[in-house]
Amino acid sequence: MSRFVPYLAEEAIERDAASLIGEYERARCVTIVPPIPVEDIVEKYLKLRIEFDDMHARHNVPRPPNGQPDILGAIYGDGSIYGPQVRAVLDALLEKYRDEGVLNLDDANVLKVTPFTAMGSVVQLINAFGGKAGFEKAVHELQDALYQETA
Repeated sequence: MSRFVPYLAEEAIERDAASLIGEYERARCVTIVPPIPVEDIVEKYLKLRIEFDDMHARHNVPRPPNGQPDILGAIYGDGSIYGPQVRAVLDALLEKYRDEGVLNLDDANVLKVTPFTAMGSVVQLINAFGGKAGFEKAVHELQDALYQETA
């Protein structure tokens, strides 16, 4: 299975990393100094696991003739392909759905009201999804999951 992964400029990666470290510092009431405890942040704060495996064997891909692995790694999550900000938006959408009944969840105007305004501007929130199409796709997946559970 392949999945489109958008290009991120180095500046964006650095900005997002600094933001994540800041969130971690506030959540844990600590100050991070190098070396950065990446494993703690990934496993305890983001709730992801770090594992090492023979990717050639795992994916049934033969090794190249020199015998050296040419698959450097893979990232697997908990089934969610979304980061903390996107998950927070989706969780808030679920709350709105629960509290206010059926509404057009993929209408970006919903991001102009509380609690979304505290999470960032509409543009920032939409960009967290990779753009409007990503926002709509995520919301449609959420709606599909909701309707499957009620069926």
